[in-house]
Amino acid sequence: MQAAPLSIVIIEVLKHTPAYVWLILAALIGFGTFQMRDQLIGRARVLLLPVALGAYSLWGAASAFGTKWDVLVAWALGMGFMLWAARWVQWPRKVEFLPERNAFAVSGSFVPLIAMLAVFAVRYVATVTLILNPQWRSLAAVSIIGGLGYGLLSGVFAMRARTILASAGSTPRLLPA
Repeated sequence: MQAAPLSIVIIEVLKHTPAYVWLILAALIGFGTFQMRDQLIGRARVLLLPVALGAYSLWGAASAFGTKWDVLVAWALGMGFMLWAARWVQWPRKVEFLPERNAFAVSGSFVPLIAMLAVFAVRYVATVTLILNPQWRSLAAVSIIGGLGYGLLSGVFAMRARTILASAGSTPRLLPA
């Protein structure tokens, strides 16, 4: 039996993708585009994006590979690595705490949009790949790499929040100094 051409497989995958997936993509593009402009944000909003996308990422890892300890540990290691790296990677570059308004002036960046699209793409590709190759779901190496990838990507947003909060001299103690 001959395999179908790649273009036909891609068209079939896209045709069978549920509508809610495209709504999630549209929402991520909207939120990511919004991050490209300079903004004044409060502490709660600083934490909203990493919590929401961290939950989406963890849900993606768990639903793709199961809620196995190796997947969860790999996800946590990816997230932890990015928080550790935040000590040296100052992103966003331009952040100013405005104590009189208890808010942060943050320069716009395309990085959140790219990271959001990367989280979506990893989730989409992992789901499609595991539907086409269900036996891979049980391979420890695949689930560990997948969990790590999800954790690293969601860690980008935690890194951003850590940098912003640090500008007020109130870095959350997620990792020891």
